[in-house]
Amino acid sequence: MRAALPGGAPGQPCREEVFTAHLDLVCLRTAVRIAAGILPRSGGPPSAGSPRA
Repeated sequence: MRAALPGGAPGQPCREEVFTAHLDLVCLRTAVRIAAGILPRSGGPPSAGSPRA
């Protein structure tokens, strides 16, 4: 990414900043799935419209 930016990018993210960004993305993905009503395939209750065993 740094090579693609004109003039380079200032600084370098520390471990804490990278981890914070990772957690933000995980939380965002979780929120999107909850909002869409998507449930995990294993371990979760059956989703609407799925055949019951």
